[in-house]
Formats: sequence, structure tokens, C-alpha cells
Amino acid sequence: MAEADPSMTSTPMTPTQAQEDVQDDSYSPSYEPSIEQPQARTYGGFLVDDDDNEDSAQAPKMAEPETSGSSNIDPKSPMNQTSVDHSFLPAATDQNVSSVDFSSSVIAQEGKSETVGEGNTDVPSIVDALPSQNGGDDVGVPQIERPPSVRAQSKSPVIESAEKSPISSPKARLPYDRIGLLEDRIAEDPKGDLDAWLTLISEHKNKNNADKLRDAYERFLQVFPTATDQWTAYVQFELQNDNFYKAEAIFNKSVTNIPNVDLWTTYLNYVRRRYDLTKDTSGQSRQIITQAFDIALNHVGQDKDSGKLWQEYLQFLKSGAGQVGGNSWQDQQKMDVLRKAYQRAICVPTQSVQPLWKEYDNFEIGLNRMAGRKILQEKSASYVTARTAYTALQNMTRGLDRYALPKLPPAPGCQGHEEFLQQVQIWKKWLDWEKNDPLELKDDEPKAYRDRVLYVYRQAVQPMRFWPDFFAEGALFCYDNKIDQEGDKLLKEGVSANPENPLLALFQADRIENTTTSNGQGDEGIVRRGAEVRTPYEQVHDALYDLLNRARQRETKEKNQINEAYENEEYTPAGIQNDFDVDDDEQEQKAKQRDAEKKAALEAVNTNVTEEVKYLSRVISFVWVALLRAMRRVQGQGKTKGTVGGTRQVVTDARKRGRITSDFYLLAGLLDYHCFETPKSQQSGSDNNKSGVLLDRGNRLFPDDEEFTLDYLKHLISVNDHTNARVVYSKSYEKMKEKPEWVPKARPILYCWHEYEARYGDLEQVKQVEARIMELYPDESKLSLFARRHAGRGFDICAVKPIVSHGAQKKPKVVSSIEHAAAANVHNSPVQDAASTLKRSISPKRSREESDNEYQPPRKLPRADSPLKGAAGRRMDAARRSGLRNEARSNGANSSTPSHVARPVAPPSLPGSLMHLLGIIPRSSAYNGMKFNPERMTDLVRNMDMGRATYVGPQQQNTAPAPPPYPQHMSVPPAMSMQPQMAPYTPAPPYGYSQPAGHVPYGYPR
Repeated sequence: MAEADPSMTSTPMTPTQAQEDVQDDSYSPSYEPSIEQPQARTYGGFLVDDDDNEDSAQAPKMAEPETSGSSNIDPKSPMNQTSVDHSFLPAATDQNVSSVDFSSSVIAQEGKSETVGEGNTDVPSIVDALPSQNGGDDVGVPQIERPPSVRAQSKSPVIESAEKSPISSPKARLPYDRIGLLEDRIAEDPKGDLDAWLTLISEHKNKNNADKLRDAYERFLQVFPTATDQWTAYVQFELQNDNFYKAEAIFNKSVTNIPNVDLWTTYLNYVRRRYDLTKDTSGQSRQIITQAFDIALNHVGQDKDSGKLWQEYLQFLKSGAGQVGGNSWQDQQKMDVLRKAYQRAICVPTQSVQPLWKEYDNFEIGLNRMAGRKILQEKSASYVTARTAYTALQNMTRGLDRYALPKLPPAPGCQGHEEFLQQVQIWKKWLDWEKNDPLELKDDEPKAYRDRVLYVYRQAVQPMRFWPDFFAEGALFCYDNKIDQEGDKLLKEGVSANPENPLLALFQADRIENTTTSNGQGDEGIVRRGAEVRTPYEQVHDALYDLLNRARQRETKEKNQINEAYENEEYTPAGIQNDFDVDDDEQEQKAKQRDAEKKAALEAVNTNVTEEVKYLSRVISFVWVALLRAMRRVQGQGKTKGTVGGTRQVVTDARKRGRITSDFYLLAGLLDYHCFETPKSQQSGSDNNKSGVLLDRGNRLFPDDEEFTLDYLKHLISVNDHTNARVVYSKSYEKMKEKPEWVPKARPILYCWHEYEARYGDLEQVKQVEARIMELYPDESKLSLFARRHAGRGFDICAVKPIVSHGAQKKPKVVSSIEHAAAANVHNSPVQDAASTLKRSISPKRSREESDNEYQPPRKLPRADSPLKGAAGRRMDAARRSGLRNEARSNGANSSTPSHVARPVAPPSLPGSLMHLLGIIPRSSAYNGMKFNPERMTDLVRNMDMGRATYVGPQQQNTAPAPPPYPQHMSVPPAMSMQPQMAPYTPAPPYGYSQPAGHVPYGYPR
């Protein structure tokens, strides 16, 4: 691809100016750090801050909230009293809350708020007003009002700092300044260097520095807000220090936005810790814990790992007041609550579904045997479906790392790429399985079906936060199923996590364009809608231009490091030892080798960065093209610097910002021609069509881009502008002829013009083009050029060789006797006979579809009977040998070959056991079924896991199927899964050979 377009102004350029265009690399967005981190003082590589004394460091107590840092808490707040008010759940009158809407308020305090997570003020809070534990007064948690600057902040400070601040060489650190070195690594690569983040957290934890540990956690969770393990560790740290206020703030930021079983379990443990049931005389604590369980199950109750949570919930309900089976209203209420909880639990595919079903069975039978049997019969179908679904889920998600930290996807061909794609494929398989509705919820319970699929998407984007496809697919699913709010939220999270990804930006812009209108609002409505549509494009452009600037800065940094390394006097080229007694020739040789290695290293850096810049420039150009098309639909052609800018303003902005390739000029020029060009027959004297301006400018700026020139030529030919087409061809030929490195690029242009002249030009012009081709490419065949004149639509008329005599030219090929015999042996081989027999031997009692379930293990495959042994086998073998000898004598007697002519020597006979086996195998004509692939069958046997194979004795043969020699999630072996399916048929034992009842040949499911 051609180099990126230099930065341009909107004024026309002369050809001389076009050649002097220079790319402007000086673009760098202004940045002001939003959070200023104090630099730690070091001495001898060790921290000497006053607050970093390891001997005196103690875990902070909850006597008073901190007054320094990011929060100022009123000392008179109930959170600072001995009995802390835990207003963690919304008040409810019913103990069994099916759905709870959290309040839109968040935990607030006076002054600045703690920025935990993404800093989204719209996150629903689970800290609402509930009766206080100190009497009957309602004392709520003090509210924290976010400053306007924090509310308007769209990105975390760490990400903005990494994206906008230039990469400069870090200050020299002492080798023992571990924390300083880790901070430098994080500042240079906040998203990619996970090891530096985790090591920094571990260092602060080991030093027992609570303030710096909190700061490290919050900065980490701003970059990785879906790291559930770190959320859990953070809240556990606060709970261990009895810092309940901060723990509740963390819960507010995490549990409602990140569906995770472990995180919700930690939250439930905290609620049960704060509300002691042993001192609950009024029953209020039990009611709050019940509501907490209901909220948790509404969020993560459909998770396949939530079985323990369901068991704890049922145990909690059993411990309540009342006796199951009693006659009082309290007993009846407890029975109803337990029955409803059991019926919800047995419908969810979890690891505890079978134990829960047994408990539910005992529960119903214990109440009333007859009524219980009826209820169990009604619910058994749901239980069986859930149990089967859990088995399928376990087989499907084997090898899936659900709780891994979010990692950037490795580039193709680099370390970890295959493993990352394997995780992506498992997630996709799980999502497709949920969309296929194996639990049969789509018709009866459409909301439950949508919630399950959306839950899996939420789970997928936690470890795959930097894989934008899941965000886009999840949003598309939400829009298709009329849950637009969830789709917008998912799409917004994806754009926040991947601001440089064009897919999510274009998807979001398309969504805005579809959901907004400017009808009847005049120019103001058009301008407003255009600004809304442009916002996603501008955001992705900012991120891409920043990546491009960082690539240039990284190039400068790496070159400086190489120069410093080679300027070091102690540097020695590879393979040469330090020797002070070397002569001048060796010194000169060392200097040359040193210069060659330095030059190679610098060229490697320059090549890598240049390729990256070319790629990013092309991405930027296509985003400009997408914006151009969107503005054409929303605002039309418009006018530069006018009220409605339209496409003209987009072209001006793209040229000013620079780094656009020839793709932009080509596609923008074609769009201008097809959408805004006035036909020549309708043009008036005032018409000023400018579609050719962009195309001509691109042709002058990118003379070495043969693809652009070729497309430009085809466009001019298609619009019948032969004069300009001839000019473009001639100028391109002259320019490419001047530089030898451009000569190979001229071949497609010459071929295109040769085809045009051959079809519509004069013979002299055709010969002129052919002469130019032969001048640049002497190895070209003149005959092939002549044939190209008359070829077309994939047919070369000059290569035709008609059939004149069918008898002489189309004789059938004669096959030698040896080849014919080999073919006959293959046709009548025992493998074909067995295949034809097998085609009729599949049991008609069970269709093939029943055995094709991908996640159900196949049944045991019995072997065929062994050959006859003992006296009977010897007699059959003797009779067979006698027959062969008699046949040989008769053939010798009837032979007309003279005695003096040597007869061909017969091949040696096979061993007796093999001859016996071949004698009892049915003829090849008896087999007309599917043939096995020998290579795949060999691979199947080679890859068989013998550790999983178990012997099935005679007593167990009809009761327990043996484990298959291939993974249990496959219904058929890998060698057979690619073969076409066949209809079942009844076996026909050939030649009186009887097979045992129910016999199926090995390799097919029963």
C-alpha cells in the first residue's frame, strides 16, 4: 500500500507542491493529567517516605474514616459509630422478592468521591434506606456527591494518561527501587503489562501500606473493571480491616455491574456478618438477609456454578421460624416459600441440581405422598432437562478459563494467539448453545430465555474485555429481542474498553443514526443529528491518531536506545572477544561489524514502525470514508464552514488532520461523482462539479500506487472519459518508468490499457502498448500478448485446439494388465464387501439422529465373532487347501503353454491363518456401504486415550456402556464425524454366517 497522505490544506496544490508534501507528525492531543501522583523519595533504592515504615505499619482501624485522600466523611456519620447502619437493600414487604429495582443513587459523602471502577454515576446502588439497627429511626448512609469534573469524566485517568501523554524515557531508577520500576512499566503499558500491576499490588500488600494499596487497586480496576478476582480481593482487604464503609462502596460499584458468583457470595457473607440472627428479636435481620439472597439469585442464580448459592439459600429458609408440615399459618408460609425455592432451583442447570432434586423429593413426599408424587411428576421434566443441560455445559466448557484477567488479544503468529482463539471459540460455542434454547424457554418464558443469553454475554466480556466482537454480538442480540437499554449499555462498555476499535465505533454510530431523526426541525435538527452521529467517529479517530503518534515516539525511543548501546565503549560485536592486543586490521574489522549491526538494528526498527504506520493510516482512512458516507445520508453535500457541513466539511477535516491514504481519495471521489455529479446533458453554465478533483489529487499524491491508478483508469473508461483516461495512463507510465523499483507496479496498468485499446482502439495504438510492455518486460512473450487481444471473460480463443478426428484423438486409454488386476482386487476387496454389508446392518429400531448428539456419550460397540478354532477350523482349512490344489492342477492341464516355455512363477502363498481369515470374510460384492478413511482411522487409534478405557466384563456388558476412546463431547469418533449420514437398515449375514443378535460393526453407534 502507498504511504500515508501528507497533511494538507484546503487550498489547491500545484504539481510541484504535491511532490513537496511532507507528512505532519506533530499532531498530539493536549493532555492535562487529572490525578497527580506524588513521587516517592528513595535512598539507595529504598523508599524513605515517612509513611513507609514497615516496622510501625499497622492495619488501619475503623475508628474514624480517613480525612485525607479522596474522601471526607462526617465523624458524626452512623458509619463511624459502634453499630454501623448497613442500609444495603431496598425495603420490601414480601420476603420472597422476585425482582428488585435498585435506587439510582450511589453512596455519597461530602467532598470528593472515590473513583472505583469506571466511575459511572448511573450505576444503580444497592445501598438504600432501610430501618437502622439502632432503634426504629431510619438513618441512611451519608451521600457522596460527585464533583461535576468527575461526573463528566468519560475515561479513567490512567487510560487517558497512557493514551494522550507522550512516551518519554523514564527517569533513571535505582535497581532496588522495585515500586518505581513497576510504576514506570505501568505508565508505559497500562493495558498490556498485567504482571506489573499484580506485582505492584503484591508489593504494597507485603509492606502493609493500606493507602497505597487502595490507590493501586483503584487504578487497576479503572483499567480492568471486570477483574472479578481483584474486586473480591479488594473488598476482602477492607473487610479484614473492618472498614465497612469502603467495603459497601466497593460492593456498590461491583456486584450490580459484574455478575459473578464469588463476588455475590462475598456480599452475602458480609450481610450475614452485619445482621446477626442470634440477636434478631424483631425478625428484621432475617428479612434483610432474605432480600439479599433474592437479589443475588436474580443476578447470578442462572449461573451453572451457582449450585452452592441455591443450597445456602434453602438452608437459610429451613432455619426460619415455623415447622414444615405444621398447621399454623407460619408453618404453611414456610412450606410455600420452600416449595417455590425448590421449584426454582431444580430448573437451573447447576452442579447441585441432582442433590436438590433429592431434597425436594423428600420434602414433597414428607408432606403428602399422593400429592407429592403428582407434583414431582409435573416437575420431573424440568429437572431432567436441567440435569441434561448441565452435563452438556460441562462437556462444552471444558478448558474454559472463565475467571481469567482481561488480556489484550495476541497478534496472529505470536505467543498465545492459538490459546486465546481457543478460548474465544469455547465462548462462542456456549453462546450458540444458549441461543438454541436447550431449556425450551423461548416460547413459554421469553424473558428467562433473554436473561440467560444476556448473562452468558456478560460472562464472556469479563475475561474477553478486549475482544470487541462479543460486545457487538451481545448488543445486536439485545436489539433483536427488544431490550435496547441493555444493548446500549453493553455497546457503551465495549467502546469504553476498546476506544481504538472501528467495529464498535461504526456500530454505535449506526445505532445513533437509526434512532435519531431531524424531520421537521430545520437546519438545527440536521446539525444536532450530525453532531451526534459524528461523535463515535471522532472518538475512534482520536484513539487511532494517538496510536500512530505513539508508534513514532516508540521508534524514536528504540533508536535512541540502540545508539546509546553502540556508543558504549564496552560494547563488543557478537562473536568477538575483548582483546587489547589486537592489531589495526582487527580493529577495523570490529568497527565495520559494529557499524553493520547498528545499521541492521536501526533498519529493523524503522521497517517495523513503518509497516505499523501504514496499517494504521489505512484504518484511519477507511474510518474517514465511513464518516463521509454517514454525513452524506444525514446532511448531504453541505458546504465547508457552513451551517450544515456535510461531506465537504468531512473532506476538509480529513485533509487537515492528515495521515490519509489513496483509499480515501478514490472512495470519496467516487461517492461525490455518483451522488452529487450533474450529468453533462443537464449541466448549466453555473454548475461546478468537483468529483474529478479528489481523484486527480490522489493520482498526483500517490503516483506509485498502482491499485489507485488502475481503479481511476477503470472509472474514467466506465464514464466514457477517454481523453482523461489516456492522460492518466501516459503520466503513470512515464513516472513508473523513471524509477526501477516502480517498474513491476506498471504491469497491471499496461495490461488494462492494452485490453482497452484492443477492444476500442486502433491497431497502431495496440502495437504501441505492446511495444511499451516489451520494453519494460523483455521476458514477455509476443505470442501471449497477441492472444490477450482476443481473450475475454475467462476464455482464450487462441488456445483452442478443436477435435478433428474422434477416432484418432479420443481413443480410450489402455490400462496394463497389472494395473487392471490391481483395480479389480481393490474393487472386490474385503473392505468393500464389509462396507456393503455394514450399510444394511444398522439397526432400524433406532435412527441415526438419536446417536448424533454432540454431548451424549455413545453406546458400547461389541466386537465381531472370532474365527473358528480347533478341529473344525483345521478341517475347513484342509478342505480349502485341497480345493486350491485341484484348481491349480486343472488350470495346468488345460494350459496351452508349451512345456519348453517357462511359466510365470506364482507369488508365494500367505500364512495359513491369513488365508483362513480371507476365506471366511464375505465377498466384496456384499458390501456397498460407507468406506472408512484409513489415514483417519489410523489417527483415531494413535490418539486413543488408553487411560480412560475400562474393561467391560460379561456381567456388565448389557448394563453400563464403556467409556468411548474419544472425547465424550463427540457423538462419533473424529474419523467418522466428517462422513455423511446414512439411513438405518437391517443386516443380512452373508454365506450363512450368523452374527449374534444386536451385533453392530465396530466404529458405529448402536
